[in-house]
Amino acid sequence: MTEKGPITPNDYIQEFIEVLKVELEELKQSKDNNIILMNGILCESKNGYNTYQFDTEQPFFPQDNVVYKIITSSAQFDCEYISSDNCRILLKTFHTLSLSQEIKLFLDRTALPKKLLQCFQENLHNADQRYTIAARLFNGQLQTGTKSLPDLAEYSRINEYQKAAVVRSFQGDAIIWGPPGTGKTHTIAIAINEQIKRGRRVLLLSHANTAVDGAMEELADLLHNEPVYTEGHLVRMGVSQLDKYPMLSLDEIVRVRSEELSVQIEGLETKLLPMQDKLSDFLKIQSMRDGYRQKQGDLSEKKAIYNQQKKELTQYMAEIGQDETTLQSLKAELSRLETKMFQTGRTKKKILLARQKIYKVENSCEERRNAIKLLQSKQTALSLEIADLEKVIQSEALKIESALTIVGLTESVLEKEIGELSKKADAIEQQIRELERRIAVVRKQVIEEAVVIGATLSMTYMSTDLQAQQYDVLFIDEVSMAPLLPMFFAMGLISSSCTFIGDFLQLPPIGTQSKTELLKNWQNRSFFDIIGMNSVGKARSSEFVKPLSIQYRMNPAIASIPNKLFYGGILQSGDNTKTRVLSDRWVQDQPLILVDTSEGAPWMNRGPNGQSRCNLYHAALAAAMAQNYLANETQDRKEITVGIVVPYRPQKELISDILDESLGKNSPERKRIEVNTVHSFQGGEKDVIICDSVESEGTDAKWFFFDEGSRKNQSAPLMLNVAVTRAKSKFILLANVKFVQQNFKGHIFKDFLDILHQHGATLSVSELGIGFQTTDEENEIKRLSKGVPVEELGQYNQNSFWAKMIPDLKNASKRVIIFCPFVREGRIEVLLPVFKGIIEAGGEVVVYTRSVSEHVRLYQKKARALIDNLRRDGVIVRIRKNMHEKVILIDDTLVWQGSLNLLSHRSTTEQMQRMVSKKMQKEVSELLDLNYYKKIKMVDDPAMRCEFCKGLLVKRGGVNGDFYGCISFPDCGFTKAL
Repeated sequence: MTEKGPITPNDYIQEFIEVLKVELEELKQSKDNNIILMNGILCESKNGYNTYQFDTEQPFFPQDNVVYKIITSSAQFDCEYISSDNCRILLKTFHTLSLSQEIKLFLDRTALPKKLLQCFQENLHNADQRYTIAARLFNGQLQTGTKSLPDLAEYSRINEYQKAAVVRSFQGDAIIWGPPGTGKTHTIAIAINEQIKRGRRVLLLSHANTAVDGAMEELADLLHNEPVYTEGHLVRMGVSQLDKYPMLSLDEIVRVRSEELSVQIEGLETKLLPMQDKLSDFLKIQSMRDGYRQKQGDLSEKKAIYNQQKKELTQYMAEIGQDETTLQSLKAELSRLETKMFQTGRTKKKILLARQKIYKVENSCEERRNAIKLLQSKQTALSLEIADLEKVIQSEALKIESALTIVGLTESVLEKEIGELSKKADAIEQQIRELERRIAVVRKQVIEEAVVIGATLSMTYMSTDLQAQQYDVLFIDEVSMAPLLPMFFAMGLISSSCTFIGDFLQLPPIGTQSKTELLKNWQNRSFFDIIGMNSVGKARSSEFVKPLSIQYRMNPAIASIPNKLFYGGILQSGDNTKTRVLSDRWVQDQPLILVDTSEGAPWMNRGPNGQSRCNLYHAALAAAMAQNYLANETQDRKEITVGIVVPYRPQKELISDILDESLGKNSPERKRIEVNTVHSFQGGEKDVIICDSVESEGTDAKWFFFDEGSRKNQSAPLMLNVAVTRAKSKFILLANVKFVQQNFKGHIFKDFLDILHQHGATLSVSELGIGFQTTDEENEIKRLSKGVPVEELGQYNQNSFWAKMIPDLKNASKRVIIFCPFVREGRIEVLLPVFKGIIEAGGEVVVYTRSVSEHVRLYQKKARALIDNLRRDGVIVRIRKNMHEKVILIDDTLVWQGSLNLLSHRSTTEQMQRMVSKKMQKEVSELLDLNYYKKIKMVDDPAMRCEFCKGLLVKRGGVNGDFYGCISFPDCGFTKAL
């Protein structure tokens, strides 16, 4: 908004209408709205809903602001998203699906903005009355009222900050500032309970179902023995997971209150089902009979065409006979004229005329003969069609007769039975519809009588029943992520005050990628931004803001990080957090760990389709560390839960695949490890959090997720705050510290590293003991290359790289693919015999390396010679510029990767990881894009073909005269005399 001073409700609505129109225009351009669903299974039928499980071709990720619809060949209807896990999704719908047909999931991104636009347009005429409170709040004009204050003595589990927050919610508009783990959900429940006691009607909203569920469940903890719960006056609308308190669910309340009606419907459906089955059988016979009659009609038409063709053939034959008689007569006359001794001018004219007539008749005969051939061809094809159709008709007649015998009907009675059954079924369906109408009345009545309604923000404008109600007080949870336009609409439903619960230091709304400033202005900002309450200083000085300052989630050492970096020292730790201690094999009880991966020189790739980022080295470390913690227990003897937080979705998928392969996708151990992006982890907590920062060399990136110094990345500190504050007992950061220090422009993440260095434990990858450390490489390689039986492998130290690598190479049966940026003489000399052995046994050795010009200048000539020698001995060498990867792929299952240059490096401090997984090798191959290399076109003429790389030979000049050289010079040094 550009106007100065308070903005009127009408002005807001008019601008929102324009925003939604622009959004809808841009959404029309969106793609990938259809997702094919496969392998459908009916999981549950309950309360009129059917829950189905499907597989998807690609991992499915839930999306905000969409309406999910199921599309079949014959219908399209709404469904509710329940959950998803990688390529598996759960959906709920009122409809019964035939799982044998093709089913698609349609993501309708326009349904929500269309509905909100409609609601704003319908309310535009009375906007200044309906949205007075909304406009006041959006203008930043929070108010203080004079309501009676609650007595909170009955609550034993409430601290002084929570009390102050509850009291503020009774004094007018309030902001409950709830940093992670400070008990904001419990505070909301107490505040709402006190509002109920005073006879006020409460609307509880959030952008997320989980937040609404959490607050409603906490409220039920206080009131589960009270009539307000048992009689169904605490109502949760929409999708929910409230198994502990089923009477919170609107569907369950309606089911209980309309149980007699449901029983009647069930009885009618029991009667209707056999009728429908019978009717379906009859209709199938009717359809068969109609098809039979249609085919009979088709047969009659074909026979009529055949007979017509037959007549035409007879006519053509007769006409040809007449033409041949005429032709005979004309030829006789021509012969007579041509044999006259004296041919006058008149005779010559007659000869010419006769010849013209003969030509005309001959053409006519030829045309008729061609027509006859065409007709005969058509008749042959048509006769075959008639014969086939007669067989089909005969077969279908037998099928119809058999089907009629099975149902005990004759064809003449079939129509009558169908009519009578349809009439009876229609009557029962009418009764069911009437009972369903009465249940809908009960549903509406439940909403009207509700004391508290909990729902998502989108439900406020999607549900006409919810819109039709008036509420005294509004509570909005997770307000930092709440979209602004739905918030404004929801504020139009209340008559008194609003309480906003959230943390401006947590994630903002999931914004738009639009370049339109109008959209960015309203979709990329939070309510805190709108009212200017987005800093610790402003919050601490505001009378409307009450911070919850005691956190009960994190070990105090973990809590000290966000407290110092983000919260300005307001956080205190509850006594319970002192017992959040977890011992491990690396640092015992230390709650903070920095794993510096710099020595491993990890490389980063683009994800699938060249999008986003992933880091295999980090992924393997994160997965291995997470599995190590599964054997531990908390101090109260509970199983450890582990969360792996990543900035990029491809990294999430990579780590998930490693864990699925290692632990089993649905094993109890695997379910204790959650891998997710920072955005998806907001609101969650785990005993151990492993945060993988991912960033490393490899993509020439200039923008980094956790770096606020990157372009337009103001949310980086918020992302980091979310990642840290998920941990209860131990927080571990994986970071390539050297890369961060050299490439990050901002200071937050570097300050974060400093704190971990000072107050936590810093480990190198070698200190973790995960992977294989190199030892006395050259002697080890030479000794092992001479031949080591597989049985002896167990005698070698498991941390010895070469004791594992050389046998892996010697046991290769199909192929070895090596990614090594540089080459060195000594290493190639000792490994070349191993490579030759693989090639002689019918295998393939492929080396990806950098261009000769990328080697050190003084070593370029030697590097070219080494590459030529490799090619001469049968190794396929492919040039890839600017590569960083150090990877070895062996056959179909083995993956080695890390920091060691297999064909060049001398260092004894390098790290390599070994993974045995067919699935992982396939994924790594896709990430490395094995089809991308400097492609060389094979030359047809053998005399002009390079013997090393098969490229073209071209004429070159040198100090000793002209010669042929490879076109790929300097990456190929093959030469040949002229």
